[in-house]
Amino acid sequence: MKKIIFFFVGIVLFFNFLKAEENSEMKIIKIFETKMENGYIVFKVEAMNLNKLFLAGTFNNWAENNNGYVSEKKYEFTKISKNIFEKKIKLQPGIYQFKFVVNNNIWITPDNYETDGDKNALLQILPNNEISKKILPIDYPHRSFYDLPFSNGYSSSKFNVHLKKVDSFRNHIYSNSYYLVFA
Repeated sequence: MKKIIFFFVGIVLFFNFLKAEENSEMKIIKIFETKMENGYIVFKVEAMNLNKLFLAGTFNNWAENNNGYVSEKKYEFTKISKNIFEKKIKLQPGIYQFKFVVNNNIWITPDNYETDGDKNALLQILPNNEISKKILPIDYPHRSFYDLPFSNGYSSSKFNVHLKKVDSFRNHIYSNSYYLVFA
């Protein structure tokens, strides 16, 4: 008789535990300022009742999701304390779109970032490795067709005004009386 009572008490406690887990709401408390640390971009999030958190964006093919479901460990945030999650990634200068993915399939756009038309957060890495959450114009030097490398054996670059013939087998250029060898 005691075994049956213990069995039913155990079942009741188990279902109460499951109900408490269902009622515990997942909540992102704080998204820390994105920073550069030793050449890595560091994302840090404080959240409650979170099983897994992933970083998905244009820099990782949206975490290779399968119809919105993300499961690849390499895109998962590392839990560094009870409620703090951190992800470090290396990015080249440019503009990137991203979102956080909670518990494998809940896609969240952080509030403190500029967004595009698809509600993706935007992050810009400037050429001096500074991070900008507001997209800034970058003044790249002007390039023209004449600045392109040699093509089909001939070039008429404004920097090399002589017509040149390239020997593609030996990687040599013959230009008038000049003989240039590329290393």
